[in-house]
Amino acid sequence: MLVPGLGQSAPAEARTGPCGGRLVGHYPVKARVDGKRTKIAELAVYWNAAAGRNCARMNHAGPTWGKRLRTRVFLAPCLERKPNRTCTYYGSKAKRDIGQFKEYAGPVSVKARNRCIHAAGTITFRGKRHSVVAHPKGRPLYAYHCG
Repeated sequence: MLVPGLGQSAPAEARTGPCGGRLVGHYPVKARVDGKRTKIAELAVYWNAAAGRNCARMNHAGPTWGKRLRTRVFLAPCLERKPNRTCTYYGSKAKRDIGQFKEYAGPVSVKARNRCIHAAGTITFRGKRHSVVAHPKGRPLYAYHCG
């Protein structure tokens, strides 16, 4: 078991938390710490097929775990029903959680059966804002994880 302050990530129960469903994507945020690229956070996206809901959390990791930092998670259902370069937000159904957190922002959850979602997160570490968007590496898709 890794110790969050010394290792690379939070305990398993902290990573999954109250989201439920199946983890469908995790997107690391890295920053230079003591000369090395280190994972400082991770956007985790879940799908609950029975409920037709997606859930997201922005988890602290490594040197940010247990530190009160400005952290944000954003999740919106899209009109798009297959992966796309844009996400047309589906009404005003977007959810967000922003604040000074020690472990994670969220969870936030949206109904998204037969829709794609747009998920994003930010964390401010050592005065710099680090952002991540849930999409496949190398492909700028903002409507993704279509359920």
